[in-house]
Amino acid sequence: MSTITDAHGTKHTNIHGIQSVIMEHFHTLFWSSNPSPHVIDETLSVLEPKVSSEMNDALLLPFTSNEVHRAFQQMYSYKSPGPNDMSPIFFSTIRAYFRPRRGILQGDLLSPYLFLFYVEVFSRMVHHEEARGVLQGVAVSRNGPKVSHLLFADDTLNVIQAKREALLCIQGLLQLFEGASGLAIN
Repeated sequence: MSTITDAHGTKHTNIHGIQSVIMEHFHTLFWSSNPSPHVIDETLSVLEPKVSSEMNDALLLPFTSNEVHRAFQQMYSYKSPGPNDMSPIFFSTIRAYFRPRRGILQGDLLSPYLFLFYVEVFSRMVHHEEARGVLQGVAVSRNGPKVSHLLFADDTLNVIQAKREALLCIQGLLQLFEGASGLAIN
């Protein structure tokens, strides 16, 4: 990579400028809204634990150099770019500048699954409000099931009755979800 353009349209050609633009991009991309513990607890209250303590301990172990090397070896260098327009060769080229840490980067093969984990939480929040009787889905047909929300890729469609209470409930759930997950709702 010999040139990179930053968010303001300025081109950078030296290594320090390129590194700075990349670091700023990922810093902005993964910036946390720092939700309060109360918001996170309220959001997660609808979930039942699925990961045991032993599983969690294994997931929290530090990466080894061998694991990182093996992951890069399994990638096809010139495979089509991921959602961040970066191919595996880019990450293997810049890996010397970054120390491996736990976490998932955009473009990582696990990113879509991480998103599914997030929307599963939102889905359970909606189901919780349905069980409380605050939300009620709309029947697809006369005797068909009621649908309150549909999830597809990175889109969510909420289908609710045209009642003020239901609208305020969905609005509150979306704000709570946004605050806890750091995902922006548009």
